[in-house]
Amino acid sequence: MSSESSLLHIAANLAVRKSTLLFIIPLALSCITHLWNPVGFPAFHVDEGHYMRRAMQVLNGHGPQEPTSAYTFAYDHPYFGQVFLATILKMIGYPDSLSPKVGDMHTIEMLYLVPRVIMGLIAVVDTVLIYKIAERRYNQNVAFISAILFAVMPMSWMTRGIFFRVYLLPFFLSSILFGIYADGTKTFDYTKRHNRTFLVLLSGIFLGLAIFTKAPVFFMIPLVGVIIFRKKDLKGLRMLWFLPIILIPLIWPSYAILTGHFDEWVNGVLYQLERVTDKTLYYSITLVSKIDPILLILGTIGLIYTVIKRDYFLLLWIIPYLSFLYILGWVTHFHWIIILPALCIATAILLEDSLNRIRSKKKVTQISRFVMVTAFVVFGLVTTMNLIAADLNSTYLELYAFTVQELQAQFESISNNNEKLTVIGSHRIKALMWIPQYVFDIDFFFRDGDNPNDNFTLPAEKNEKFVLIVDQSLRSKLIPYQEGDEKYNRIGKIFHDSHTKGTFIDEQSDTHDFMNLEENHGLGLFVEVRIH
Repeated sequence: MSSESSLLHIAANLAVRKSTLLFIIPLALSCITHLWNPVGFPAFHVDEGHYMRRAMQVLNGHGPQEPTSAYTFAYDHPYFGQVFLATILKMIGYPDSLSPKVGDMHTIEMLYLVPRVIMGLIAVVDTVLIYKIAERRYNQNVAFISAILFAVMPMSWMTRGIFFRVYLLPFFLSSILFGIYADGTKTFDYTKRHNRTFLVLLSGIFLGLAIFTKAPVFFMIPLVGVIIFRKKDLKGLRMLWFLPIILIPLIWPSYAILTGHFDEWVNGVLYQLERVTDKTLYYSITLVSKIDPILLILGTIGLIYTVIKRDYFLLLWIIPYLSFLYILGWVTHFHWIIILPALCIATAILLEDSLNRIRSKKKVTQISRFVMVTAFVVFGLVTTMNLIAADLNSTYLELYAFTVQELQAQFESISNNNEKLTVIGSHRIKALMWIPQYVFDIDFFFRDGDNPNDNFTLPAEKNEKFVLIVDQSLRSKLIPYQEGDEKYNRIGKIFHDSHTKGTFIDEQSDTHDFMNLEENHGLGLFVEVRIH
């Protein structure tokens, strides 16, 4: 009898060790792929500068909502994302703890490194949540493969940028996980009603916070709702779950009403909904297929397979959101961040069930599973590491350091003469302005050459000094001279009356175009800083 007990004890210990190992492996891989070389790859996207500007405004005590004086469509997103990031930055003493110095390239690098490391750590947390969701919903093998795919496949590099969709992912995934726990479809200790009530409430709160970060998460309500309320004993908790989902996002328009900016709120929301470009859902699919065709194809096949099995969990995750993107006027690769975990889980289900259908001995199936997982790890890790080892931002950092130094010099030169400093650049150049303005407190006014509401009709003041940062986008509108385009002719006059202070050539601008210039909105091959 004692011998039988010992064998059971050994078996239990082996099971625990196996479970721990299956959890640690994808976690370790995720740490490598999401925290390696965060400043070098991917290329800085213009939106990262906008999100950092908004976080710095909160950090500097200017309130949670960016004013329209700083950005025309300031109400294009709810403000929880910038509050969340600013809170984390405040806790670590950012940026003062970095001892920033004007004109120092290392300073610029560190100012970007910290928030990108935070994004990487969030992605590691996402890996844990994906593992637990797949484990509770399906089984340990699906959980392991799902987490491995999220950790190593090339598509996961989209979570390395400073984007609101990266912030919201752990809130959204937590909402799903707590919903699954409350559902109690798998063995779980919280079986008492008051504990399940608490889990339902947590699910609603986290989903509400995710919507308060990015409004399109609203289309995920059916997914989490079906998870929780498919059992009759939880239907009485519908209102408890639904209230935070409605009340938390309502903080945003309520704040706009209380501060007298409801019209700006309406304009910002309509701007997001009515944007019409050539960047459709099909365009984003083309981009994603370039980044990671294997995960996209296998995830799609896996989704179809789960529907055939009458498992609609992933269908409710992917289809409502893609339907929204279909009617949206502007869609790009990082819009797929929200459904990236679903593609990983769908692929894992497809692979696991395919292996289980092999009519052979269990030992052969286990060997096949090991070979398959190893192949994905090797392929994904080699491909992803080859990408993330690239340095796509060295010229960008040089330009940034020079721009800060030049703005500081110009600001000091006019500070005693009652002059005004104005910076002119494209919408992409605006992404460079958060460090000089909110880290070094340089006072200037930025005029966006792409702003349709600014025709540059006001003549330059006698005491106005201009700094022009001419990237590829602005240069193409100034050179050659365009007859009849009065706006850019006015900017062109300032351009031709100015002199060059610095030029920068980005040799990486034509490399990995889908990761750098085309969608990461790099500044182009040639950038010039001019003084008027």
